[in-house]
Amino acid sequence: MAKHSKDTLRFLSAFAKIEARLLKRKCRCMFPGCDCEAIGSHSQQEHGPLHFIAENQHVMAMDRNMQRALYKSSELAPPELSVRKIGIHEASKFNGFCNDHDRNVFSIIETTPLICDNADQALAFHRRAVAYEMWNKKLVIDLHRAVYNEVGVDDGFWTSLIPDLEKLLRADEKYAWLPLWRDNADKAFRYHWRRIDKNIGVSLASCITPLDDNSFAAYMASCFDVESGEYNHARPFFSLSIVPGDSVTDVIFCWDVCNDMNVMPWAERFMAASDLALFLNECVFCKSEDYCMRPSLWESLPEDVQRNIRTNLYMRGSDNIPNVITL
Repeated sequence: MAKHSKDTLRFLSAFAKIEARLLKRKCRCMFPGCDCEAIGSHSQQEHGPLHFIAENQHVMAMDRNMQRALYKSSELAPPELSVRKIGIHEASKFNGFCNDHDRNVFSIIETTPLICDNADQALAFHRRAVAYEMWNKKLVIDLHRAVYNEVGVDDGFWTSLIPDLEKLLRADEKYAWLPLWRDNADKAFRYHWRRIDKNIGVSLASCITPLDDNSFAAYMASCFDVESGEYNHARPFFSLSIVPGDSVTDVIFCWDVCNDMNVMPWAERFMAASDLALFLNECVFCKSEDYCMRPSLWESLPEDVQRNIRTNLYMRGSDNIPNVITL
């Protein structure tokens, strides 16, 4: 365990209070134009995929308490993100939509049997994954800004990072989020759907970048309009939803047509019969942090594999792919 000075401990205490306050704040429904208060939505359905991988109503998921992660860090070590047991009522929970929109938009995938290659269901999965991503990105910005404003800590990190994160989020909202709610939204996105004849013990609703750190930076730099000072394209991504059921697992891969160039190599890998397990392990455990896992599956993994998974949480894009999902 890292040792901290009194000043650092005071900072961590203030950070914890800010984080708790932001997580409990009231939020407006994310449905465009709705002013109602958001409820506790789930990116992964509590009575659906989480139920089918839970044991004693708990799953393994990333510990999203950033204060705990910072407490475990030191000047020589990055924040130590971890995987812990979480109740399914809290796992993947976010203040996304009001009760009416949460029910009306997603009932097609919550109260209706899933049908392979159903475009309306694929769009609903895509919308929910993107909503969760947008909510998390806004939370990070708000947390950074509140810490800077209320605690006064600034080594150049806060003031240089926050403005660009806000510009990226505005571009994501304009070019990726709002188009999902237009009448012709189904014409602007593509999807592939695969059904696995087993419950793989892992669920996911995540947005994943198809680019590594260097190509991402170069790509977004090419999308920056100097005259307006804003990005003219959203961050490229595809959504991946892994939905385990009683004896099958549906996997839905979706992306916007404007990202064809960057996403198509990944879409082709997704559809390759010989590559699916490797593809899923890479996406879930190297390029995402939004997965949930059956506790007994986690406990069955060797210690070095568990350590690899924890390391990948803060080294996104790692080439060290753990072999967890088997088909």
